[in-house]
Amino acid sequence: KSFGYSSVVCVCNATYCDSLDPLTFPAPGTFSRYESTRSGRRMEQSMGTIQANRTGT
Repeated sequence: KSFGYSSVVCVCNATYCDSLDPLTFPAPGTFSRYESTRSGRRMEQSMGTIQANRTGT
């Protein structure tokens, strides 16, 4: 549902509710991101690698 202000939220009602697969912890040094968009993506998972910052910490 869009509330304006370029924001989109998922909405549950009596017949439908977005849900996630069972959550698992990502491997050390990685992360999971869940994204919903105005164009129709709903709770879409992507994974990434955590990198050291420019100072090496």
